[in-house]
Amino acid sequence: MNNVIPVTISARHMHLSEADAQTLFGADVALTPVPGSEGKKQYPAVERVAMHGPKASFPRVAVMLPLYKEFTQIEISLSDARAMGLEAPIRNSKDVVGSPGVKLVGPAGEVDIDQGVIVSRRHIHAPIEWAEERGLKHDQVVKLEIRSDIRSLIFDDVILRVEKGLSRAVAHIDVDEANAAGVSGACEGTVIY
Repeated sequence: MNNVIPVTISARHMHLSEADAQTLFGADVALTPVPGSEGKKQYPAVERVAMHGPKASFPRVAVMLPLYKEFTQIEISLSDARAMGLEAPIRNSKDVVGSPGVKLVGPAGEVDIDQGVIVSRRHIHAPIEWAEERGLKHDQVVKLEIRSDIRSLIFDDVILRVEKGLSRAVAHIDVDEANAAGVSGACEGTVIY
Protein backbone atom coordinates (compact mmCIF):
# COMPACT_ATOMS: atom_id res chain seq x y z
CA MET A 1 0.00 0.00 0.00
CA ASN A 2 1.33 3.41 -0.97
CA ASN A 3 1.60 5.72 2.04
CA VAL A 4 3.31 8.61 0.23
CA ILE A 5 1.30 11.84 0.52
CA PRO A 6 1.86 15.49 -0.38
CA VAL A 7 3.25 17.74 2.35
CA THR A 8 2.44 21.44 2.43
CA ILE A 9 4.39 24.02 4.37
CA SER A 10 2.28 26.42 6.37
CA ALA A 11 3.67 29.90 6.99
CA ARG A 12 2.26 32.20 9.67
CA HIS A 13 -1.42 32.98 9.12
CA MET A 14 -4.64 33.77 10.93
CA HIS A 15 -8.25 32.68 10.99
CA LEU A 16 -10.22 35.80 11.90
CA SER A 17 -13.58 35.80 13.64
CA GLU A 18 -16.32 37.61 11.74
CA ALA A 19 -16.39 40.34 14.41
CA ASP A 20 -12.62 40.89 14.31
CA ALA A 21 -12.66 40.97 10.49
CA GLN A 22 -15.32 43.70 10.61
CA THR A 23 -13.20 45.73 13.03
CA LEU A 24 -10.05 45.33 10.93
CA PHE A 25 -11.58 45.76 7.44
CA GLY A 26 -14.87 47.59 8.01
CA ALA A 27 -18.47 46.61 8.70
CA ASP A 28 -19.14 45.58 5.10
CA VAL A 29 -16.02 43.39 4.89
CA ALA A 30 -15.75 41.17 1.81
CA LEU A 31 -12.28 39.62 1.67
CA THR A 32 -10.95 38.53 -1.73
CA PRO A 33 -9.79 34.92 -2.25
CA VAL A 34 -6.30 34.58 -3.76
CA PRO A 35 -6.91 33.68 -7.43
CA GLY A 36 -6.82 29.92 -8.00
CA SER A 37 -7.47 29.04 -4.36
CA GLU A 38 -11.25 28.74 -4.58
CA GLY A 39 -12.78 25.33 -3.99
CA LYS A 40 -10.49 24.40 -1.11
CA LYS A 41 -11.84 23.91 2.41
CA GLN A 42 -9.65 26.79 3.62
CA TYR A 43 -7.96 29.32 1.35
CA PRO A 44 -6.01 32.58 1.68
CA ALA A 45 -7.37 36.06 1.15
CA VAL A 46 -5.52 38.72 -0.84
CA GLU A 47 -5.81 41.11 2.13
CA ARG A 48 -3.24 41.04 4.94
CA VAL A 49 -3.15 42.14 8.58
CA ALA A 50 -0.28 43.51 10.72
CA MET A 51 0.45 41.60 13.92
CA HIS A 52 2.26 43.20 16.89
CA GLY A 53 3.75 41.29 19.82
CA PRO A 54 5.76 42.47 22.83
CA LYS A 55 9.12 42.31 21.01
CA ALA A 56 8.46 42.24 17.26
CA SER A 57 5.84 42.75 14.57
CA PHE A 58 4.97 41.11 11.27
CA PRO A 59 3.47 43.65 8.85
CA ARG A 60 1.66 41.40 6.34
CA VAL A 61 0.21 38.21 7.83
CA ALA A 62 -2.05 36.05 5.66
CA VAL A 63 -5.76 35.82 6.46
CA MET A 64 -7.47 32.50 5.77
CA LEU A 65 -11.05 32.10 4.57
CA PRO A 66 -13.77 31.35 5.36
CA LEU A 67 -13.92 33.47 8.50
CA TYR A 68 -14.48 31.78 11.87
CA LYS A 69 -17.76 32.47 13.66
CA GLU A 70 -16.67 32.73 17.29
CA PHE A 71 -12.95 33.41 17.78
CA THR A 72 -9.70 34.40 16.10
CA GLN A 73 -6.84 31.90 15.84
CA ILE A 74 -3.31 32.84 14.77
CA GLU A 75 -0.85 30.11 13.77
CA ILE A 76 2.87 30.89 13.93
CA SER A 77 6.10 28.91 14.20
CA LEU A 78 8.17 28.57 17.36
CA SER A 79 10.75 30.89 15.75
CA ASP A 80 8.02 33.51 15.17
CA ALA A 81 6.86 33.14 18.79
CA ARG A 82 10.38 33.67 20.14
CA ALA A 83 10.94 36.69 17.88
CA MET A 84 7.66 38.24 19.04
CA GLY A 85 8.34 37.53 22.73
CA LEU A 86 5.40 35.12 23.08
CA GLU A 87 5.14 31.73 24.75
CA ALA A 88 2.80 30.22 22.19
CA PRO A 89 1.81 26.62 22.99
CA ILE A 90 1.88 23.77 20.46
CA ARG A 91 -1.78 22.89 20.03
CA ASN A 92 -4.34 21.32 17.75
CA SER A 93 -6.34 23.79 15.71
CA LYS A 94 -9.13 25.60 17.61
CA ASP A 95 -7.54 24.82 21.00
CA VAL A 96 -6.79 28.43 21.90
CA VAL A 97 -7.92 28.74 25.53
CA GLY A 98 -5.06 30.07 27.65
CA SER A 99 -2.84 30.92 24.68
CA PRO A 100 -1.30 34.41 24.36
CA GLY A 101 -2.83 37.30 22.47
CA VAL A 102 -1.50 40.04 20.18
CA LYS A 103 -2.55 43.33 18.60
CA LEU A 104 -3.89 43.12 15.04
CA VAL A 105 -4.01 46.18 12.79
CA GLY A 106 -5.99 46.37 9.55
CA PRO A 107 -6.91 49.17 7.16
CA ALA A 108 -10.09 50.09 9.06
CA GLY A 109 -9.14 49.50 12.68
CA GLU A 110 -7.28 47.45 15.24
CA VAL A 111 -8.12 44.81 17.80
CA ASP A 112 -6.29 43.39 20.82
CA ILE A 113 -7.06 39.70 21.10
CA ASP A 114 -6.51 38.31 24.58
CA GLN A 115 -5.84 34.73 23.40
CA GLY A 116 -5.56 32.81 20.16
CA VAL A 117 -1.87 32.56 19.21
CA ILE A 118 -0.71 28.95 18.83
CA VAL A 119 1.95 26.87 17.12
CA SER A 120 -0.08 24.36 15.13
CA ARG A 121 0.66 20.73 15.91
CA ARG A 122 1.88 18.96 12.76
CA HIS A 123 -1.00 17.02 11.28
CA ILE A 124 -2.43 15.09 8.35
CA HIS A 125 -5.85 15.75 6.84
CA ALA A 126 -7.07 12.34 5.65
CA PRO A 127 -10.18 11.19 3.76
CA ILE A 128 -12.26 8.60 5.60
CA GLU A 129 -11.65 5.96 2.91
CA TRP A 130 -7.86 6.48 2.96
CA ALA A 131 -7.76 6.07 6.75
CA GLU A 132 -10.04 3.02 6.74
CA GLU A 133 -7.92 1.25 4.10
CA ARG A 134 -4.96 1.58 6.46
CA GLY A 135 -6.82 0.83 9.70
CA LEU A 136 -6.20 4.37 10.97
CA LYS A 137 -8.55 6.43 13.12
CA HIS A 138 -9.27 10.10 13.77
CA ASP A 139 -6.84 11.63 16.31
CA GLN A 140 -4.43 8.71 15.95
CA VAL A 141 -0.76 9.65 16.27
CA VAL A 142 1.51 8.58 13.40
CA LYS A 143 4.96 9.43 12.07
CA LEU A 144 5.85 11.24 8.86
CA GLU A 145 9.10 10.59 7.01
CA ILE A 146 10.37 13.35 4.74
CA ARG A 147 13.31 12.58 2.52
CA SER A 148 15.44 15.36 1.10
CA ASP A 149 18.87 15.77 -0.43
CA ILE A 150 19.91 17.93 2.50
CA ARG A 151 18.48 16.53 5.71
CA SER A 152 15.92 13.70 5.71
CA LEU A 153 14.08 13.06 8.95
CA ILE A 154 11.10 11.37 10.59
CA PHE A 155 8.61 13.56 12.46
CA ASP A 156 7.00 11.90 15.46
CA ASP A 157 3.73 12.97 17.10
CA VAL A 158 1.80 13.73 13.89
CA ILE A 159 -1.95 13.84 14.55
CA LEU A 160 -4.34 12.32 12.00
CA ARG A 161 -7.49 14.32 11.23
CA VAL A 162 -9.93 12.05 9.42
CA GLU A 163 -12.50 14.17 7.59
CA LYS A 164 -15.41 13.86 5.18
CA GLY A 165 -15.24 15.40 1.74
CA LEU A 166 -11.47 15.24 1.16
CA SER A 167 -10.12 13.93 -2.13
CA ARG A 168 -6.65 13.03 -0.82
CA ALA A 169 -4.53 12.90 2.31
CA VAL A 170 -2.18 15.83 2.85
CA ALA A 171 0.25 16.66 5.67
CA HIS A 172 0.81 20.14 7.08
CA ILE A 173 4.07 21.20 8.69
CA ASP A 174 5.29 24.68 9.55
CA VAL A 175 8.29 26.60 8.24
CA ASP A 176 10.55 25.57 11.15
CA GLU A 177 9.78 21.91 10.52
CA ALA A 178 10.36 22.29 6.78
CA ASN A 179 13.72 23.93 7.45
CA ALA A 180 14.66 21.08 9.79
CA ALA A 181 13.92 18.61 6.96
CA GLY A 182 15.76 20.71 4.37
CA VAL A 183 12.71 21.24 2.16
CA SER A 184 11.01 24.32 0.75
CA GLY A 185 7.81 24.44 -1.21
CA ALA A 186 5.65 21.39 -1.76
CA CYS A 187 7.19 17.98 -1.14
CA GLU A 188 6.14 14.44 -0.26
CA GLY A 189 6.27 12.37 2.89
CA THR A 190 5.62 8.78 3.89
CA VAL A 191 3.12 8.04 6.66
CA ILE A 192 4.45 5.49 9.16
CA TYR A 193 2.07 3.77 11.61
